[in-house]
Amino acid sequence: MRNTMLLPVIRRELRGDLPLLCALAVVVATLTALCALGPLLMARQEDRALTGRLEAAQRRAPLITVGAQLLAAPAGKATALPEVLAVAGRALVGDADLPLDRMLGVTWSAADYTAASLPGLKPTAAGADSAQLAVSYLSDGLAHVRLVQGSAPAPGTPAPAAGPAARPAGVLVPIAVSQATARLLGLHVGQHLTARYSLPTQSTDVTFTVSGIFVPAPGGADFWSARRTLDIPLQYAQTGAPGRQVAAQALLGADGPGLLEADGVPEPALSWQLHVTLGPAAVRAADTVPQVLHGYLSQVDQLQCSGTDANGNPVCVADDRATTLYQGTDRLSPLLADFAAKDRRARALGSYAEAALAALALATVVVTGRLLLARRHPQMRLQQARGAAVATLVLLRGTAAAVVVAVAAGLGWGAGSAMAPGGTSGRPEPLLAWSVAAAAALVVPVQAWLSVREPRHTATGAARPAGRRVVAEATVLLLAVAAVVALRARGASGGAQGPDPQLTATPVLVSVAVVAVLLRLYPLVLRGLARGTRRGPGLVAFVALRSAADAAPTTGLALYVLVLTLGTAVFGDLVTAQVAGTGEGSDALAGVVSGSYALCTSVGAVFCLLALTLELVLTAGGRARTVAVLRTLGLGGPRVLALHLLQTLPLALAAAAGGAVLGLVEPHALGPALDLRALAGAAAPGPTDHTRVALLALAAALLVLGAAAAETLALRRTRLHAVLRLGER
Repeated sequence: MRNTMLLPVIRRELRGDLPLLCALAVVVATLTALCALGPLLMARQEDRALTGRLEAAQRRAPLITVGAQLLAAPAGKATALPEVLAVAGRALVGDADLPLDRMLGVTWSAADYTAASLPGLKPTAAGADSAQLAVSYLSDGLAHVRLVQGSAPAPGTPAPAAGPAARPAGVLVPIAVSQATARLLGLHVGQHLTARYSLPTQSTDVTFTVSGIFVPAPGGADFWSARRTLDIPLQYAQTGAPGRQVAAQALLGADGPGLLEADGVPEPALSWQLHVTLGPAAVRAADTVPQVLHGYLSQVDQLQCSGTDANGNPVCVADDRATTLYQGTDRLSPLLADFAAKDRRARALGSYAEAALAALALATVVVTGRLLLARRHPQMRLQQARGAAVATLVLLRGTAAAVVVAVAAGLGWGAGSAMAPGGTSGRPEPLLAWSVAAAAALVVPVQAWLSVREPRHTATGAARPAGRRVVAEATVLLLAVAAVVALRARGASGGAQGPDPQLTATPVLVSVAVVAVLLRLYPLVLRGLARGTRRGPGLVAFVALRSAADAAPTTGLALYVLVLTLGTAVFGDLVTAQVAGTGEGSDALAGVVSGSYALCTSVGAVFCLLALTLELVLTAGGRARTVAVLRTLGLGGPRVLALHLLQTLPLALAAAAGGAVLGLVEPHALGPALDLRALAGAAAPGPTDHTRVALLALAAALLVLGAAAAETLALRRTRLHAVLRLGER
C-alpha cells in the first residue's frame, strides 16, 4: 500500500527535477557508452599498430626462414627444382598447427649454390684482381627486377662445340646480373663466363652466358634487404693474398638448376621465406603465435623427416628429393614480445586518462546530487518534522535517480555497442559499465541520508569540522607523497596484463593533494589583497576579494574538476609529444596513447563544464544576495559584471596554475614508473612546449570567467525581493 502511495510522489519528483536528472542521465549514458565502445576503439588502434609494424618489419627482412641442404639425387632421376620448392613450401605451411597454418604463407623460395671462382676474368673495379660468382634460383626473383639490357634467362641457349661433356648437347646456362655487377666485373649481354666449382676431390667448370642486365624494380624492399649482393656486389681484401676480391650474385632461370646438376655442380641450399598475416584482431592472434611458432620450428625437422637411412642419418625430403635436417629461424617472436611490452606501457599511460575521466564523472554526479537535494532540502526537513522516516525520505530521493540511471545506462550501452567496430582484439566491459551505473545510483541516496540524519551535538561541535579538515588534508598529502615514492621505487610495472592500479590511482591522488594545498593558500592571498584595498576607493575590488576568500572552501569541487581536467590535458599532451616524437615502431602506439587522452580529455572537458555550471548554480544564492544588496546601494550593471568576474578570477587563476603545475610535474615525479623511454625508444625526454601548456591553462581560466559572465547576465534579470530576506544585512 505504501509503495502504491509513493508512486505519484516519485512521478512528481521526476517532473520537478527533470533538468538535473537529465544531466545525471547524460553522465551515466556517456560512461556506459564508453565502456562498450572505448575498449574496442583502443583495440582497433592497437591492432592497426601491430599490423603496420609487422608489415614494415617484413618489408625490411624475412621474419621466419626455414632451410635445408639438398642432397644428391639418385642416378637418372630428373630434377625440377622450382616444383620441388613449391611443393615443399606448401607442405611447410600445411604442417603448421592451428591457428598458425592460417597465418603463414610462402613469400618466396630459393635455391642458393656455393660461390664459384671466375678464372681468367679481370674485374674492372678499382683495386680488384679476382671475382667470385654465386648463382641462385629465386621463385619470384624476376618479378623484382627490371631488365635494362637483354632478356630474362631462358632455356635452350646454344652452346659452342667445346662445351663441357657433362652438359646436355648445345646448351649453356643463362644468367641475369645487376647493372652494378656488370659494371664491376666488366660484363655485357651475350658474354660467356667460365665458373670453377671446387669439389672435395676435383673441380668442375661451368660456362654461363649473360642473357640480361637488370636494375631493382620499384618496391620489394623485403626481397632486396635479404638479397643485397644480388644488386651490389661485395668487395673485400683477400685472405693471404694481395688485392681485393669482388663477390657477386646472379639469377638463374627455371631450367638453370637442372643444367647445373647435369654438370655435377654441388647441390644447392634450399630456403623458404615465410610471411605472417595476423588478421584484423592482430593483438589477440599474436598472444598465441610465439608459443605455437616455437613448437613448430622446433619440430619442423620431424614434420619433414621420417626415419633414418642405413647409416642412421635422418631421412628428410623436400617433395621427393632428399635433404638434410630442416632448420628454422624465428625473428617474429622477439618483435611480438617487444610490441606487447610497449603496448602494456601505452595502456598503462592511457589508464591515467581513464581514471581522471572516472573522477570527473564522479564529481559531476556528486554536484548533481547536491543540487537535487538542495532544492528539496526544506521539503525533506518538513517531511522529517512531520514524522517521515529517514528510510522513506532516502527511498523517495533515491528511487527517482535510480530509475533515470538504469534507463540511461541501458541506452548508453546500446548506443556504444551499436557504434563499436567489429573484428578487433578488444571486448566491451559490461561489468565495469554496470558498476559505474550502480555507483552513480548510490550517490543520491547516500547524500540524502547524510543530509537528513540527526546532527550530532557535542561540546566541541564548532571545532570538529576544522579539525576534521586538517586531518583529512594531512592524510591526503601523506598518501600522495607515499604513493609517489612507492611508485618511483617500484618503477615500471613488471609486465602484468591489464591496467596498472598503482599508476592509475597515484596521479588522481596527487591532484587531490594539489587542490588541498591550493584551498589553503589562495584564500590567504585573497585576504591579504582585500586588506590592501579596504581603505581604497575600490568597493567592488574589496567586496569581490573578500567574498572570494570566504567562499574558497565551498569551491573545492569546482577547483578539483578544473585542476584535474587541465592537469590531465597537459600531462597527456606532454606524454603524447614525447612518444610521438620518437623513432620507428612507436608512432602507431603513440596513436593509441594520444587517442586515449584525446577521447578522455574531450569527454572530461564536457563533464568539467557541466560540473562547474552546476556548482555555480548551487552556490549562486549567496552571490545573488550580495549583488542585490549592492544594487540597493546603487551599484550599476557594469560594476556588477566586474564584481562577478573578480569573484571568480581567483578560482580561474588557481585552477590554471594548479592544473599546469600538476601536468608539468607529474611526468618528472612519476619518472621511472612511466617508463617513456622503454615505450618510445628515446634517448632523452624531448623539450616541453610551454606555449601549448600556457594555451591550455588560458582555456581553463576563460572557461571559468565565461561561466561567471553568463551567470551575471542571468542575475541581471533577478528581482531584488526574490533573493533578499527581511532584515538581511
